[in-house]
Amino acid sequence: MANIYLGEQAVTLYSGAEPDTPVAQVYSENELIYNPQDLPASGYSSLVLLPFNNNFEDISSADLNFTSSNINLDGTNKKFGLASLKNTSGGRIYNDDTNSDNALTAIGTNNFTLEFFVYFTANVSSAVLSEQSHENSYGNYKVEMIDNKIKFSYTYLNKDFDTVSTRSITSDAVSLSGWRHVAIVRQSGSGYTNSKFYMYIDGVKKATTTQPSNSDQVIEFLNGGKLTIGSDKDGNNAFSGQIDHFHIRNLAVYKKGLNFTPPAAPSQDFGSVAFTTYPMISTTSAP
Repeated sequence: MANIYLGEQAVTLYSGAEPDTPVAQVYSENELIYNPQDLPASGYSSLVLLPFNNNFEDISSADLNFTSSNINLDGTNKKFGLASLKNTSGGRIYNDDTNSDNALTAIGTNNFTLEFFVYFTANVSSAVLSEQSHENSYGNYKVEMIDNKIKFSYTYLNKDFDTVSTRSITSDAVSLSGWRHVAIVRQSGSGYTNSKFYMYIDGVKKATTTQPSNSDQVIEFLNGGKLTIGSDKDGNNAFSGQIDHFHIRNLAVYKKGLNFTPPAAPSQDFGSVAFTTYPMISTTSAP
């Protein structure tokens, strides 16, 4: 049997029960599995998943508690499901419960993907879409809109241990009409320059940065703590528009800075069903 390739990557096949549906996803660069529940490989999970289906419920296995303040749900203009998060009056939702450190700290130094759909109705300088804040001054991150551009930034501790700096990436101008897909991805390897952050807008890579060599850590540890959506942590600098399907996962969903097609359907929580592989079918020759 010849090796089978998907794109440029050789894939490994597994045998098992006849699948009801075709294989739908590749979970690493060289592994293809039958996975009817569309789950990632062991150890991968959703850290936060907010579909805004007429509530503010986190449907990930972390089950974080979110509190709303001066913000609404919109059942008319939404990307998926029943509703979207609508912000017109400087509102926000936020979590600050005892489970938050355990759940969100799982980002740590891992790869991660933060993605959501957004519909802007107005441009406000320094309008914050989402912010994670912790008692530490470093290891915090923020997604904001500045002059029609999306900016992702995070703080890190310098090697001198006395100062904190900020690293950021910024897109080009984003349209104020229609739903836009925003994805921030970290895919890291060994060494500072291999700890890479990518920003994608509608599946197109817009910016890349690496962990600065003056950082105390090769891969910045991103903290848990209070996660706010719709404004900054203090309820200021709110954006105007809608957000739908806010999702954080502890893996790089979109790899190597390659462009992709944004999701056409809502993804599911990855933490509730056990992951199973099947006995490997060996291959003996190259094509």
